[in-house]
Amino acid sequence: MSERARQLVDQLRSFRTRSQVMEGLLMLGDDAVPELIQALGHPMENVRWSAQQVLTQLGGDAVVEQLVAALEDPTRQKEAADTLRQITGQSIGVDRRAWATWLQSRGGAPLPAATPVREAAPPATSPAPRAAASAPRPAAPSLQGLDDETIIKAATAGADIDVRQHSGGYVLTVPLEGNRRQRVTVSFTAQDFEDEDLVVVYTECGPAQQKNFEWALRQNLRMSFGAIAIRDRGGQPTFVMVNTHPRKTLDVDELRKSIVLLASKGDKLEQALTKDDER
Repeated sequence: MSERARQLVDQLRSFRTRSQVMEGLLMLGDDAVPELIQALGHPMENVRWSAQQVLTQLGGDAVVEQLVAALEDPTRQKEAADTLRQITGQSIGVDRRAWATWLQSRGGAPLPAATPVREAAPPATSPAPRAAASAPRPAAPSLQGLDDETIIKAATAGADIDVRQHSGGYVLTVPLEGNRRQRVTVSFTAQDFEDEDLVVVYTECGPAQQKNFEWALRQNLRMSFGAIAIRDRGGQPTFVMVNTHPRKTLDVDELRKSIVLLASKGDKLEQALTKDDER
């Protein structure tokens, strides 16, 4: 295992350096995976959560195979299964044999790999130099020039996600652990202030009551992916989890990741706000 990865994982305990440390682990790539897999059983929830986020962003076959192996360990089983679901879109639970069967059924088809990450500054508390990054992964397939339906089919291929066309986009029902589900909307009609086409991915989470505005803004400071925003639903302000992509640079892995991660994060936000599961 990488000594550098071990040092960085240990620094995930501090909220002051966590964001920088997560980027440092992403830069290590596959060298960080064994330590991140071990961290899924860490006694601190924040360390477990951070490890899940990095593993999800790394993605790929090597990560999935090690996560499946980790299902044998009761101390890491739940986190490993949740991370597998976020990467693959499959809700198979904690049954290692069922995951192995699913992997075999793919016939060697590649799983989503990491999206490129920006160069990260070394963590403020780290005395050791950064290790060399892993060899870059192949670029994800470009979606430029494809129609909306083809893009959605590419992003949900192989996943147990119900897809329904909706005005200006698609509504996807994503299955989650515990027989829960979350609806995620992918909209293709938005443009930015320079009239560039956008793909907006969002999930509704509950009524946006003024008493919760400050709480929601503070949550945004703690999020490594997506953000909480407000949109109108039937004339009523509603909290949503959202992630926005420029259409001209969108790729399959980025869109799939937005769909799966926003479903999971939106479900948790929905539970905190409403204790409901009908979004």
